[in-house]
Amino acid sequence: MTLSNPPELSSIPLSHLIPLILALLLIYIITLFLYRVYFSPLSHIPGSKLAAATSWYSFYFDALKIGRYFVEVEKIHRKYGPIVRITPTEIHIDDPTFFNELYNVTKRLDKDPWYYSWLGRNGSIFAMTDPDQHKLCSSVIKKAMSTASISHIEPVLKSHYDVFCRRLSECKERKNLVPLSDMWRSIAVDIITDLAIPESFNLLETPYFGAAHADFNRHITFLVPLLERVPRWLLALKGRTALNVIDEIEHQKEQVKRLIANNGKPISGKNYPVIMNEVYASDLPAKEKTVKRLCDEIGILIGAGSETMGHTLATITYHILANPNIHKRLKDEIRRSCEEAELEDVLSYKKLEGLPYLNACINEGLRLATGVSGRLPRINKSQVTTYTSLSNKSYYIPPGIPISMTIRDMHYNATYFPSPRNFNPERWLDPDLKSKSEKVFAPFGRGSRSCVGKNLAMAELLMGIGNLFGRFEVEMDERETRGRESVELVHDCFSPFVKRSSKGVVVRIQ
Repeated sequence: MTLSNPPELSSIPLSHLIPLILALLLIYIITLFLYRVYFSPLSHIPGSKLAAATSWYSFYFDALKIGRYFVEVEKIHRKYGPIVRITPTEIHIDDPTFFNELYNVTKRLDKDPWYYSWLGRNGSIFAMTDPDQHKLCSSVIKKAMSTASISHIEPVLKSHYDVFCRRLSECKERKNLVPLSDMWRSIAVDIITDLAIPESFNLLETPYFGAAHADFNRHITFLVPLLERVPRWLLALKGRTALNVIDEIEHQKEQVKRLIANNGKPISGKNYPVIMNEVYASDLPAKEKTVKRLCDEIGILIGAGSETMGHTLATITYHILANPNIHKRLKDEIRRSCEEAELEDVLSYKKLEGLPYLNACINEGLRLATGVSGRLPRINKSQVTTYTSLSNKSYYIPPGIPISMTIRDMHYNATYFPSPRNFNPERWLDPDLKSKSEKVFAPFGRGSRSCVGKNLAMAELLMGIGNLFGRFEVEMDERETRGRESVELVHDCFSPFVKRSSKGVVVRIQ
């Protein structure tokens, strides 16, 4: 008896082959989903089965709904508790008592490469996943952002706030409305570009206070890696905004090429250290001084310096103007602390840093704004991570699994901040309340990967709020400023973004 050979795949009719492929695909998907939900090493972690089964769930809310997954994560926590699984491979924890343990400065943790690669700036210290490489490359920038360094460049800050105050005075004389949210972002960009690269962008000097930069930085930046590969003529079909993105990237590249050609020596006659010049002139290995890596660093410095700072300043401004008693008390404190002649010039952060109510308003604004709204996933490659809930139940997370927490969850925790949505500077003036609040207050993060620019940020915040309310009579324009939604987080694109149609905080100078 002769056995017949099985039919070759090519001999199977197409009408039979397609159903077979679809059936096999369906079996694969069902098997994968069952494994992830019930048999994976993370199957003991509570959470949505759909989130555990597929990353398309988070993709839908983060990519298609544009940064709305944070809302779903909050819902999952409300239903399942402080530790939940939010993707097939990521654990999220909402427990302020665990924050210091996870982001401990002594722990060797990697950043999640998938999460931090979305901007296409993998050469920046922000996106570096390896802690040793980060420690090496961040040393020069940390030195440039130290307390001593910021003290030395105070004249630079004063020169930019002089432009800011002059533009406000021009609006006052012409009775023009002031798009303050755009101005806050623009002065932050002007300062960081002046300190970091040969030429400042000087956005405040532009007719519309750098509104075009704010527009593309807020709505298109996450597409930069794609835009860089698209022909310019095709981008032009989508309008000026996309071209502005590419033009700025090319401008950054030209500045980097100039400083490399000059071997890291000063180019523009500045009498203070320029960060990227210092990076290039340092003893870092040559591979850390390429055009690509330095451009990555510049892009992140500009993005982080403008969005986080701009949003925080806008948030503080809105809440002060929305609360007349707070507005009056702050204005009185600043003006009482200064001589009449001092109020005719830019107030320095050194003059302002000792004012308790101003600092309380800034802390409360940092809490509500939460300049970094995104998750902060870390990976422990060598050890099991143990989380024990308040109910004393322990969960064991295998090595290599991204574990994330969100600063916003802590800042809006009612246990530590009663009435967490209210702007209440008093919580930073009462010693007992302040002590309790500071335990979970982390606007610049914690651990070895905390924000390198926090000293510069505090100087900018003090000078921004201090000069605005110390030197000007400011009133919110209720028609253009749409209430709290002008500063309220709607889209989490790592930095917080308000409703896309919002014009932000718009004011008039009396």
